[in-house]
Amino acid sequence: MEDIPVTLHDVLAGEADLRDAIYEGPAGVKVIPGGLSLEKIKKPNQKD
Repeated sequence: MEDIPVTLHDVLAGEADLRDAIYEGPAGVKVIPGGLSLEKIKKPNQKD
């Protein structure tokens, strides 16, 4: 999955559109990969 350019993490972080994270798997099944690394989602808590 390391070669998947856009994952669910990117969408939730506001860095990509959901449509860009949808890939076609076996038998035409649509999948949205979540990614394997937690480094992408580790961010300091931000207060508004």
